[in-house]
Amino acid sequence: MRRTLIWTAALGAVLVGGVAAATPPGPPAAVAALKRLGPDVTVRWRADSDRPAVIRGLSVATTGKTARARATGFVSRHPEIFLPAAQLRVAEERAAAGVTVVRMTQVTPAGVPVDGGELTVAMDERGRVTAVHSELKTLGAAVPKVKIDGRAALAIALGRLAGMKGPAAVPAELSGLRPTLMVIPGRTPRPVYKVTLPLYLDMLGRIHLVDAVTGAPMGWRPGMIVDGHHHGKGVRP
Repeated sequence: MRRTLIWTAALGAVLVGGVAAATPPGPPAAVAALKRLGPDVTVRWRADSDRPAVIRGLSVATTGKTARARATGFVSRHPEIFLPAAQLRVAEERAAAGVTVVRMTQVTPAGVPVDGGELTVAMDERGRVTAVHSELKTLGAAVPKVKIDGRAALAIALGRLAGMKGPAAVPAELSGLRPTLMVIPGRTPRPVYKVTLPLYLDMLGRIHLVDAVTGAPMGWRPGMIVDGHHHGKGVRP
C-alpha cells in the first residue's frame, strides 16, 4: 500500500498543473540550461537548496531503447540542472494513463545512497520528457570517512534496544544481517547505518540509526513493512 501511495504522489507531482510562473531562479548555469529546454518551461525551485523542485512544460525528445535509457540520457545531458549521471541510480519504472515515470535515487560520488534524494522523470507515449520532480539533496561538505563496519553498527543497535550503554553480542542467527549505509545530507553530511532488526526482537519494526563515524546511536525511525520491506521517515531518539 505505501509503495502504491508513493508512486501515486510521484505521478501527481509530475502530471498535475499549478506552477503558473517560475519562482526566483537558481544558479545561472541551471537557469540558462532550463531556458534552452523550451519557451513553455516553468520551474519551482526548492526552498532548501539551489535545485529545481518541479519542472513542467517540457517536450524534450530522447533516445534509447527503454524508458530507463531515455530518462538516464536526458538527465545525463543536463548535470548543471540535476547531478552528474554517476550520482543517480535508476530505482523503478511505472506506467499509467499513457505516461511513463522513471524514478532515480541519489548516491554520493563514492556510490553511497543519499537519504531522501530522488528524481522522477515523466515521459509521454512518444518518449518525450514532459515533466521532472526533484528531491535531490545538496551535500554541503565532504562526507566523513566511515570508521565502523556494519557488524559493529548491528551490535550497537542491539545494545541500545536492550537498554545497554554499549554494544551487545551479536547472536549467530543474526550474523547474516547487513545494515545499510546511507548519507544524511546537509551542511555537514553524515554517514549513517540503518539497522532493521527481526520482528521477534523489535516488534515495532523500527529502523535504528547508528553514526558510521563515531558509533553513536542516533535514534530510530518508525518503520512499515510492505512486501517484506521496511520503510520509514523521521528520526526519534
